[in-house]
Parts: sequence; structure tokens; C-alpha cells
Amino acid sequence: MAKYSKVLLFCTASILGTLTYGQEVYNFTGNIQTYTVPEGVHHIQIEAYGAQGGNSGSFSGGLGASMEGRFEVEPGQVLNILVGEWPGDRNNGGGGGTFVVEKRTDEPLIIAGGGGGASGDCTFPANGMPGVATENGTVGMDAGCSEVKASRAGKGGVGGDQKNLGSGGGGGFYSAGEDGQNKGSGGESYLDGGAGGLCYDGSHAGYGGGGGYNDNGGTVLGTGGGGGGYSGGAGNCGFEEWGNGGGGGSYNVGTDQENTSGTNNGHGKVVITALPSNDVPKLEDVQQTVTPSTVIYPNPNQGEFKIEQAGDFHYSITNLKGEIVLEGDASNQKSIDLSEQPKGVYLVKILSKDKEETVKIIRE
Repeated sequence: MAKYSKVLLFCTASILGTLTYGQEVYNFTGNIQTYTVPEGVHHIQIEAYGAQGGNSGSFSGGLGASMEGRFEVEPGQVLNILVGEWPGDRNNGGGGGTFVVEKRTDEPLIIAGGGGGASGDCTFPANGMPGVATENGTVGMDAGCSEVKASRAGKGGVGGDQKNLGSGGGGGFYSAGEDGQNKGSGGESYLDGGAGGLCYDGSHAGYGGGGGYNDNGGTVLGTGGGGGGYSGGAGNCGFEEWGNGGGGGSYNVGTDQENTSGTNNGHGKVVITALPSNDVPKLEDVQQTVTPSTVIYPNPNQGEFKIEQAGDFHYSITNLKGEIVLEGDASNQKSIDLSEQPKGVYLVKILSKDKEETVKIIRE
């Protein structure tokens, strides 16, 4: 049988820096953003969402891929974040890929491919191809070209190709997409800054390597650009045969992966959640003695314990994700039941009229 003892609360300021975890969300800004791993954090979860390709009339750009994984990191490590751009309703360039990359080494951790641009309301109207969860980009539908081949999609981190006056291919991680033969340039690679390709009207496709669209010179948009990503999607052919753009490929070296093609609409996004370390310090290594007015016991426990505090107090109990699982007010003593909560480490915060204290408890 485990032996328990009453444990004094320790002050927040002296140790909670190693036990505080949180979540940061990065939206599209048009430039590289950074994430610095907090002190005491050795594992993070990253969710990356590629941008949707541009729309054309009643047809929509392909949806971006969504990628998720867990990664081992070190406190102070810096990650570069490029969030992909949706070109919009009247710009059927390729959607930008979303990239999370180790800053010092330029090593990609996770990349979500952007969707291809829709084809124009012309000979072969269609929605854009989705960003895919696999590493290689894709081609669009056969728009009457004699050489719409899978070989034109980017592979192994390179940009996508195009054919016959077509739109630009999507940029990959290592190299840009190919320029269209008329107008509509390929998207830049991540390593060269990730700019979207130049479109027929002088605008740009999606930041994150989206390929620029080519126009038919009339009142409707023409060939859809390829989506950016780890490997770029192919631009489709032009010259009166207006097809849709291929989707960008994705990449993930994390564990516990969840990867899905064609799920995200609009701009891309990155969500990073700091996770508790597997080697949480033992209580006896971190506890500090304060005025013995508050005790919590037993600790560790099976989910049931007592808080003793002279006078009135407010308590709140959070898990290591920062979520409050229980809170309330009491006087002198309070029995707590966390038996319905998962096993693990929780933080109990006590607020009284003259102090604020926090203790780590272990629910076995």
C-alpha cells in the first residue's frame, strides 16, 4: 500500500515556469513568423493547414491538406512558420502551402499542401484539385492537352511543371514551380521565400508557393495555378483548353500523425501546443515550505484528496494543458474528487485573502 503524507503548498513564482504549458495559433500574415520553445518544454504538437486554391466564378479552389504530429524539441529552439495564403474569389492561382521548419538547420518538420486553383468558366470548368497528405504534388484534370501527365507534378520537394501556355506550377520546399509559357509564373520555393507566382493580371497567387494563373484574355479566368507545398502541384495547360491546377504535396516527420487531404478552406493556419514532459520532476524535488496554513493530502492519490486552509478560500484545479477541470469556494476544509479525470499531474491553485499558492498533485 502506498504511503501518503500531508504536503505543504509551494509558491507559484519559484517553479511554475517549468510546468506552464499553452497553445499558440499562427494565421496568415504574408511573412515568416517564429515560435520559440518555452522553458521546460521538450515535446510539442503541431497542426498545419494548407491554404485553399483560388476560385473562379462558380467553381472553387481545391481545399488545403491538414497535417498533425508530435515532435521532440529543446527549450529555446526556434521554428520558422510560413502560413499559406488563399488567393481569393477572383484569382484562381494556386493556394499556398503551410510550412513549419527548424530555423537553424532549415530542416522541415511538417508541411501542409495548398489546393490548386479552379479552372475558368470555359471549356473544362472544374474545382481545383485538393492539397494532398502525401509528399508528391498532383496534376489537374485532363483539359484536352495531349500531355497532361503525372510526371508534371512535383516530387521529392521540387516544384510542379506546366504545359502549353499554361499556368505556373506550385513551388516546392527546395525549388520553384515552372513558369507558364505565356503569363502565370511558378510559385517560389520555401527556401527562396515562398512568394506566390505572378498571375496574368499582375496579381500574385497564394503566398506559400502557389502558382500564378493564366488568363484566356477574355472575361473569364483561364488555367488554374498549381498549389504550393512540400512538392508543388502542376499548372494546367492553356491555349483555349483551360484546366484546373494540381494540389501541393505535404510532409510530416512527427509521431502520432493525423494527416488528411483536402480539408481546409480559406487561408492556412498553424497551431502549436506545448506538451508536458514525460519526465515530470518528483514532488520532493520541487516542493518548498511556506507558512504552514494550507495542506493537501494524500498526494499522490487515487483522485480523492482534501484541501485544508484556515478561513475562506477559492480553489481551481487545472491539467497540464491549462484546462480548468474543477473550481469552487470553501472554508477551512474541502474534499475533492477527481476520480473521473485521467491519471496524471494536476495543479491546484488556492486563493485566500492574503496569498496565492499552487501545488502539483499526482492522480495515480
